[in-house]
Amino acid sequence: MYSLEINFLKDGHVQQPADNTARPKKSVPVNDRLLMLAGIGVGVLLPVAVGGAWFFLQGQIQQLADKGTTLDQELGTLQAKKKNRDDFLAQVSQIESETKDLVTVFDQMKPWSAMLQDVRDRLPVGVQVTTVTQTKPPVTTAPPPPPAGTVALAVPPPPTTDKIEIAGVANSFSNVNDLVLTLQKSSFFKDIDTKLVSAALIDNPIQLYLPPSQIRSGSSSGQPPKLPRVVQFKIETYLSEKPASAMLKELESKGALGLVTRIENLKQQGALKP
Repeated sequence: MYSLEINFLKDGHVQQPADNTARPKKSVPVNDRLLMLAGIGVGVLLPVAVGGAWFFLQGQIQQLADKGTTLDQELGTLQAKKKNRDDFLAQVSQIESETKDLVTVFDQMKPWSAMLQDVRDRLPVGVQVTTVTQTKPPVTTAPPPPPAGTVALAVPPPPTTDKIEIAGVANSFSNVNDLVLTLQKSSFFKDIDTKLVSAALIDNPIQLYLPPSQIRSGSSSGQPPKLPRVVQFKIETYLSEKPASAMLKELESKGALGLVTRIENLKQQGALKP
């Protein structure tokens, strides 16, 4: 009998028997597939969304920066206008203050011509004024506080207006008293501060002169007769604090027409309240 020998090593390779049977493929569940697609979509869309948001935010930041620049420019303009307004208001305030001071000066005026005319109109018969002087009030300081345990006496404040001294001569003391009483009724002076400072009987300063032919021959001295003695007086008073706007009738009657016209104009312009 014959034997069959097969040398597999000699052939150099081993041939696998053909297997035409197809292996079955594993099927992926639907839910897992959807999750996988969703993950892919998220992975793709997320960078896109982040990039779009970044560009959007950059645009918004630029818009806000531009708007901030515009607002800064408007703020600078408004600040400049505010400064101009403040400067204008300061000028207006200064003008108003100067106008008020000027109005106050006019309203506190007591013209010398009107004041002297008022004194002349109030002179009784037999009274002659020789001098009228005006002095400013002294600058006063607040008195020191009283020591502890003591009671401070009420002292009236000193007058703040100019002092007026009227000196002259009169035929009698009664004439001087009449002058003091009439001056106390004047609108130009303070009634309670008008007082008689001094009054003395002196020789008449007026000297008569007569020609020698008219001197009585029986006169031993050969001199003209002396005039009666007179009373030399001094009256002290202070200017009234009554404003000139409240004395228009008195000022007009005493001839101060210029001041009256100025005050009337100030009233018409509203600078001085009526």
